[in-house]
Amino acid sequence: MNRFLLTLVAALASVVLTVVPLLARINLFDPWYPGIDSHIGPLYSYRSTIGLIRGERLIELPVSMTCVSQPRIEVGGRWGLRSFAGNTGINDLQLGMKYQFVEETAEQPFVIGEAGIVLPTADADHGLGAGAVGLLLNWALQKNIDILTGYFGLGVQVNSENANRDKPENVFFYRIGASYPYREPWRLYGEFKGFNHGIARIKGVDVGESYQELYLAPGASYVYDNRTLLSAALLIGLTPESQRIGLLISTMF
Repeated sequence: MNRFLLTLVAALASVVLTVVPLLARINLFDPWYPGIDSHIGPLYSYRSTIGLIRGERLIELPVSMTCVSQPRIEVGGRWGLRSFAGNTGINDLQLGMKYQFVEETAEQPFVIGEAGIVLPTADADHGLGAGAVGLLLNWALQKNIDILTGYFGLGVQVNSENANRDKPENVFFYRIGASYPYREPWRLYGEFKGFNHGIARIKGVDVGESYQELYLAPGASYVYDNRTLLSAALLIGLTPESQRIGLLISTMF
C-alpha cells in the first residue's frame, strides 16, 4: 500500500454486493471500505468481488475471492486490471487470510487478525504496481454497544527492496469508527482513517520524508432483498498530503 495505491481513496466509487449471511471479507484487501468485517462465514462458503475504482488518472477493475477453508479461517486473493496515466495492465496480486481469535459475547468483542502478501505482478515502471514484495498485517476488534457497533483496527505494510534497489515506503494504517442501524435496511457509518508513510528508497538511497494521510469517512449501507449489501463512503482529507475529497463504492457477491 504505497502512496500510489493510497491515491485510490482520492476520487473513488465502490458498490458492494454481498450475501448477508456471508458478510465475511478480508479487510486487508480493502482498507478504504467503510466498517470492519470481523465475521467468518459458514465452512466452505465463498465470496467474490468485482469492483470499479476511478481516480484522477486511474481506472482499476479489481477482482477478489475469499473462502472459509476452516472454522474461524478465511483465505483469499485480490487481483485485476489497472490503467494509470494511459498505461494499462494487471495490478499487483494480493494473497491473504483472516483468523477470528475471539467471538463476541456480552463481555468481550470480536477479535481478528489478518496476514497477507503483495506479489509484484504489475509493471511498476509505468505506475501499475509497487515493484516489490510486501508483507501485510492487520489486527482489529468490533463490539456492539447498545445500538451502535464500534470498531478499531491497526495494520502495517512492510515492503522489500526490489532488484533495482528501490523500496516503496512502509505504511502504518489504522481506523476507528462506529456504525448505527438508522432505519431498516439502512446502516450509517462514521470513521476516521490514518495512513502513516515512512521514507522510500531509490537505488539504495533514502529519498523524501515521512508523511501522514488522515481522512474522515462518513458512509452508509443499504441491504437489498435480504441478499445484497450496497455501501458507499465519502473520504474527506484532513492533512495536506491527503486527497481533499473522495467517493468510494464497491461490489461483492
